[in-house]
Amino acid sequence: MIYNCIYYFKVFNFQLKNRNLKNIIIFLFFIAINPNYVFANVSKEVIDDWTIVCSNSDKEVCNLIQNLVNDKNLSVLSLQVSSLGTAKNLVISTPIGVSIPPGLVITFKDKSYRIQYQSCTNLGCDSIVKINEENKEILEYLRNSNIAKVQITAIDNKKINFNVSLKGFKKAFEKLK
Repeated sequence: MIYNCIYYFKVFNFQLKNRNLKNIIIFLFFIAINPNYVFANVSKEVIDDWTIVCSNSDKEVCNLIQNLVNDKNLSVLSLQVSSLGTAKNLVISTPIGVSIPPGLVITFKDKSYRIQYQSCTNLGCDSIVKINEENKEILEYLRNSNIAKVQITAIDNKKINFNVSLKGFKKAFEKLK
């Protein structure tokens, strides 16, 4: 297939002096001709309200994801359990405009946890909880609850609450590699 791309460039007499630019154009042309090839190493499985996404590269990396979107289909909150080998992390991503010092609060039934933000970018802020023996209580709540409530604080100190469905989490987590 890549040879076909090069052939088309020769036929149409493309003369590019910058080799990197030429390689980028060939790569983009290749993707345009066969987009499925680029994404062939990604698998996706939906289990109720959760999605498992795995990249089947040299080291398989899987993520268990739920995105909450607003009425304009923009992501307002994302919960993700990332897995690389035996290490697993719960990552809660919020949009920009949150107040950093209070962190966020996640509540299951009658138990609340305050989690600080670890990093922020121009896309939003992330709170990360390692899922290990030290934090196994949070994992048990995720597995055995129907809903989690996440509260963030906006810059103007307004509290914003999200209900996160945990339907399918237990089954999806067990399948997480």
